[in-house]
Order: sequence, then C-alpha cells, then structure tokens
Amino acid sequence: MTMGSANHDRILAAAIDWAGAPMAIATVVETWKSAPCPVGTHMLVHADGRFVGSVSGGCVEGDVLERAQLVLAGAPPVLRRYGVADDAAWDVGLPCGGDIQVLVQPVSADGFPAHLFGDINKARSAGAALSVVTDLESGQSALLDGDTGTGFVNIYHPPRRLLIVGAVEIASALAAIAVSQGVDVTLCDPRGRFLTAERFPGVRLDDRWPDDRVSVQNNARALRGQRALRLTPSARPKSRCLSRAA
Repeated sequence: MTMGSANHDRILAAAIDWAGAPMAIATVVETWKSAPCPVGTHMLVHADGRFVGSVSGGCVEGDVLERAQLVLAGAPPVLRRYGVADDAAWDVGLPCGGDIQVLVQPVSADGFPAHLFGDINKARSAGAALSVVTDLESGQSALLDGDTGTGFVNIYHPPRRLLIVGAVEIASALAAIAVSQGVDVTLCDPRGRFLTAERFPGVRLDDRWPDDRVSVQNNARALRGQRALRLTPSARPKSRCLSRAA
C-alpha cells in the first residue's frame, strides 16, 4: 500500500467551481529518485481543456493532458510511467533523472467519484484528515474504510493554518507569502491601531491576547499536529503563548 500526501487546496477549489462538468484527474502515485512533485499530487482537467495543478512541474503535462482527453472520451483509466530509461519520457521532457508513475482517471463512478470532492472538503472543514484508496488496476477510487484496503492511499489533510502573533511589519510580508500559498492565516494582536485590514488584506484578524487566542484554538483542537512558528518584536520568548500552543 503506497501512501501519498500533498497540498490539494487548488484542486478542491477547482472541483467545486467545475462541478457538473466532465473532468479527469491525474495523480502521482509513485516517484523514484528526483521528482518535481510528491506522491499524491493531483492535476484536474476540464473537458474544455482547462486544467489546474501539476504532476511534474511542467515536464510531462502535455502528454498527461492528451491522455486525460482520451479518458474523457470514454477510454478506461490509464497508468503511465515516465522515466529517463524510457525514450518516450525524453520526448515529453522528463530530464530530471527520476521516474514518476501517473494515474489518469475520469471523475465519475468508474474512476474518481465526484462525491469524493465533497467528502474531502467536509472532512477538512471539520479539521480532520480523510483517506481515499485507489485500485491501480481498475482505476477506481473510494473512501478508505478504517485501515483496510489495498492499493494507493492518498491522504487529504485539513488546510494548513498559521497563527502569527504581533502585527508588526515583518508579519505583513510573512502573511502575504502564506496567503499566496493557500495557508489559512490568523494574525493576533490586541493593539487596534496595528491590527487593520488595510495593513493585512486577506488575513483573519484577532484582537485577543495571544495566550487567550491559543487557548481557544487548542480547545477546538485546531493546532493538533501543527507546528508553531513564533514571530515577536523582540528576542524574549513569549513562554505563556508558546507553552499553551505546545
């Protein structure tokens, strides 16, 4: 059983926007040596040719798009390996020195059922991870029932969250970078003049004291399994806040 875990925010957002339209989904199910994208990475293809995501950083996407169109036209799911030992891999531009294996499925009951996108989003909204198992021979995916199931397992984790303490200038740059990467950012500072939407667009603002904010977040179990990043205007450790975030 191979397990994958990647960032799926953009794929899930596109699946919601394109709901009801014919789609195909490509997934990196195996990598060997150098590979631009981790196992579990998706690329979602609309029937009109639009696509979101990547399976190789641009090396083999052209070939994957062609196979996606065949699947959308009624061909069965296809499992394709791209590597330097394969002459065809050089033709589609895989010079990185490794191998990747990509599965292309229709978004349908015969491949990746469309309801899985809703199931994944529901679990992530509740702060829980959800696993989908795929039979690589048949190309059919389903929710993983407990620890049972054979095939490729992809884990869909909750959205990444970042709590920044202190509405200082460096926090503005950090928040902008995090938001651009799909991270759910909360900025905490009780100083109203510092904590403004104009200074921090696209960021959730919280004017509570940091230790109170962390206590609430811990009670909701939103920090479980997450890392804590301390951003302070001085070198003195904010021990109360950090201890509660642990």
